[in-house]
Amino acid sequence: ETVAEDLASYTVTDEGVITTNGSPVLPLASANLEAAGNVVTLTLQSVPGAGKKYKVMVNAAKDVAGNELAAPKGLDFEIPANPELVSAAFVNRTRVRATFDKVMDIATLGAADWTLTAAGGGTVAVTNVSDTGDGKSFNLTTALLAQKTNYTLTAPPNGADTGGLTVRPDKDEATFTSRRWFDFDAGTRTIGIPLTDTGRVLTLTGADGVARYDAGAGAYVIDIAVGGAEEIQQVPGMGYFAKFNAARTAYFDGDPLASPVAFNAPAGWSIISPPRNITLGNTN
Repeated sequence: ETVAEDLASYTVTDEGVITTNGSPVLPLASANLEAAGNVVTLTLQSVPGAGKKYKVMVNAAKDVAGNELAAPKGLDFEIPANPELVSAAFVNRTRVRATFDKVMDIATLGAADWTLTAAGGGTVAVTNVSDTGDGKSFNLTTALLAQKTNYTLTAPPNGADTGGLTVRPDKDEATFTSRRWFDFDAGTRTIGIPLTDTGRVLTLTGADGVARYDAGAGAYVIDIAVGGAEEIQQVPGMGYFAKFNAARTAYFDGDPLASPVAFNAPAGWSIISPPRNITLGNTN
């Protein structure tokens, strides 16, 4: 018992740190031999870091018959880290994706236990939680989000991984920004995109076909997913025809265009798109 409870009989080192003098030694506070006689509980002077590997060396030991340990023996162990909420992402106007760094127990992630707060105040209800399939990412069904708004998502305080470890209280939040959106009914319509988004109009809107009028050629240029005349790019101030075979919601990341917006219209007819609501009187 004297050997078993002698602090000199043990050495605990942090194997995650290597120095010229070897791994740092973690000072022991006590060594207690349990009643069973074959278990010793070691207590450290300070709390070791989680998610790290350690080694405990048994330098000396003796059984009740007086037989001593032939040579020091080392045992490796690891203190598991508590899970962290690493990101939150906007999926659509009623869905957010939350991702943890560990596989979680979905039973501890009840919808009512999440907190979703908009910048400036106001909370949004989370009504359902579903696993995306990897156990780390979850789709949260929410009430309607506001467009282009910053949000903070807070994980359930009792959310836990499959090992029962709860989410770190200093790593339980993630932020994201919602996108802008517009609902298009089925059919063909004239449209404009009064935002700083750039790229192919067909891709930005999700349309099945886009057309612009080429005044120089006196004809329409058509862009479809396969076999279009050209890829029609978004130009501030330009208007387009867009065809939607079914109703669709398009999402945009851009911001309103800064004034003034210059648009070079060629001679002849053009489809134009004012970047904001205006009132026109009698015009020539």
